[in-house]
Amino acid sequence: MASYNSIQNSALANIAVLPEHKSTAILTALDDPKNFGNPTYGSSKLLGHFFLWKLMDLEYVKAEDVVINLIEPGFLKGTEFNRDVKGGLAIGLKLFKALVARTVTDAGTTVVDATVVKGKEAHGCYMADWEVRPFPPSLYTQDGTDTMDKLWGETMAEFGFANVRGILEAMK
Repeated sequence: MASYNSIQNSALANIAVLPEHKSTAILTALDDPKNFGNPTYGSSKLLGHFFLWKLMDLEYVKAEDVVINLIEPGFLKGTEFNRDVKGGLAIGLKLFKALVARTVTDAGTTVVDATVVKGKEAHGCYMADWEVRPFPPSLYTQDGTDTMDKLWGETMAEFGFANVRGILEAMK
């Protein structure tokens, strides 16, 4: 029986841009305090999409072993997300939250759906609103492919001390 690894993600990955992804090492740019702040949340979620895509593309993880996917649970009520937003944007977000945000319980059903209901069908997928959805548009471009390959190389180098590449190769 397969295990499940459903990773919380966000639709903000669809509009995220990685800082300085063409001119410098991506992980170095993400470590730079000048790139910290609200846009970093979306960027962190985009990294998850890149990583899952490469795991699937390189066929490291089989659904028979581990069903792995990304889940967008939706914008949630009852959380402190966006607590640092001020002014008119804060008012707009409060209104948006009141109109469309889900309860934590409803959001939890997206996880149950992706693991129990969808099962192996959801392997390697991005799930939102209880459906398999396309990855962010940037992943389907040459720039996205180049960025993904660059980031994958940096990640493998960063975790070289733990022989992550060897571990992944052994999983094939």
